[in-house]
This record gives sequence, C-alpha cells and structure tokens, in this order.
Amino acid sequence: MTIEQVAEFLQVEEDYIEALLTSGRLPGFKLGGQWRVRQEDIAVFLQTKVEEQQKAYLREALKDPKQWASQLPQFPDFLKKIEEEDFPDDSFGKFLQDGWNSLG
Repeated sequence: MTIEQVAEFLQVEEDYIEALLTSGRLPGFKLGGQWRVRQEDIAVFLQTKVEEQQKAYLREALKDPKQWASQLPQFPDFLKKIEEEDFPDDSFGKFLQDGWNSLG
C-alpha cells in the first residue's frame, strides 16, 4: 500500500504516515523511491497501539492502591497467595503485594 492508501485506510494525514515510516514505528520499504507498507504490518501496528492504550489505562487505573487493594479480601485464596508468595521485583505479583501492604 502507498502512503496515500494507508492514510485513507486509517483516516489520518499522509504526513503522519510518512513520519511513522521514517521513524521506523511503522515498517515499510521504498519501491521506486516511494514508500510501501504491507497490510500485515498495518495490522501489527494497530494491535501494538491498542495494547499501548490498554496498558496506559491500566497504569492509570491501578495508580492508587487505595482504589483497588481494598477489594482483595473478596478473593481470599488470591489474597493468601499475594501475602505469602515471594514475587520477583518488577512483577505484577510484587506490584499487587506492595499495594496490599501499603494499606497497612
């Protein structure tokens, strides 16, 4: 697909697509001096954007342990695991454990 076709498909400006291509955030190649993009690469790009937005939403939603950790007692088996397990640093389990422990 050409830049024009990709822009039309995604309903964005052609300059935006060209910026994505030149930065490497959207894979593409030049053929006869013009950018081309494979449909599979557009699909991967879109999936990546969705995942980034989901992670950002979760990060924001989980920012304050008081908002979510107080719900953990509703799940006693899960809470027991959080309290007893030795989770690696930077793991989601450790994040939950720290949040629960912050409630005192």
